[in-house]
Amino acid sequence: MQQDNCLSLGYYSDSRSGLIEKDAGISELIYLHYFCMRSIMKSFNKLFLTPAALGLLAPIAISAGSASEFETTTKVSGTTTFIVGATDFEQGVANSGSAVISKYAVDFTVNTSFTGEDSLVAGFETGNDDANNKMATTSSVIGNGSLNIHSLYYQFPIGDNFTVAAGPLLDQDDLIPTTLSTYSNTGTLDAYLMEPGGIATHGLTGSGAAIAFNNEKGFNASVNVISTLGANSTQGMFTSEGLDIVTLSAGYDSSNAGFGVIYSKIDDPTSLLETYDGNISDLLGTTFDDSHIVAVGGYWNITESADVSAAITHINPGVSGTDNGQTFAVGVDYEVGPGTISVGASTYPEWNLTTGDYSQAGNMYEVYYEFPVADSIKVKPLLQVTGLDSDWVDQNIYAIETQFSF
Repeated sequence: MQQDNCLSLGYYSDSRSGLIEKDAGISELIYLHYFCMRSIMKSFNKLFLTPAALGLLAPIAISAGSASEFETTTKVSGTTTFIVGATDFEQGVANSGSAVISKYAVDFTVNTSFTGEDSLVAGFETGNDDANNKMATTSSVIGNGSLNIHSLYYQFPIGDNFTVAAGPLLDQDDLIPTTLSTYSNTGTLDAYLMEPGGIATHGLTGSGAAIAFNNEKGFNASVNVISTLGANSTQGMFTSEGLDIVTLSAGYDSSNAGFGVIYSKIDDPTSLLETYDGNISDLLGTTFDDSHIVAVGGYWNITESADVSAAITHINPGVSGTDNGQTFAVGVDYEVGPGTISVGASTYPEWNLTTGDYSQAGNMYEVYYEFPVADSIKVKPLLQVTGLDSDWVDQNIYAIETQFSF
């Protein structure tokens, strides 16, 4: 092999999903992981655009020199999820697609440490969910069975209180230490970004870097800067033609409670607003200016078996003549018998794209009960119910999810 980049292995690039190989075997994935590791380490300094940022990398050399006795280790962990269920739309809706369906998702991470404190992370996923299918949970993966690399970055500590991460596939929320909610959030609200503070931690992926601060007194903060078009030579990173996201966070955690604020500025929030609107064509061609999201939330672990979380989120679409919007969400977990019952609720935002007016379209609710049947197998029956105004179609989701962890 004389090539010097990950794409030379026969993988091809997809702007949404990263590197894709339909018939990749485990040995190929492991080789890809190590090959990308070598490439990233050779060109890691190129990820930072200023001399000041380059100075942050100095501790790597110091750490590597002092950790000569550490043997490089690689661990693989992940989940395989089966879900069976149906969506029941309100009476009179044509072509509602309410048949019982079965879906799967596989997500695993290859984690390599060179010093015992750093981590090279490569995340892989595959699934058969449809973007238009309403029966989606936290575990769902949109795809056709192809294996995708959805995460690829390197993380290392600086001193006792700081952590830095950088890479070509870094999620917006990969290094946010601020906790707005301890709600389990493994049901359907997450798929709609409706959980407490959900849209502020939207998790869009791009090329970039992040730095997080934590101290023993409970205070935390972070800065995350990514470009979702970082692999595009025409638009690139941090240009007027690109699509950049800047996220800031700050918070405090005590032994049983905490709160925080997260701010995310995004050049083009079309993909996020489409989650609510349901029709991305309505937003195509729109000019955005100063689009941003601010979420404030907190949690309280009332007892060892019960906790409650809540957050309010302010959404500025950044469209001239369009109102700002707000959502409120709450989530409760309570241990019952061998498992945990979880209840979540959120207001549903609505914008009139013709008049620019904002209003609450109604509410969305979920309830699920997750219990173990073995050490690494969990089963979760779940229900989602909506209560929307007459302009929207109400839907109920009935499903049971089985998850295997490894």
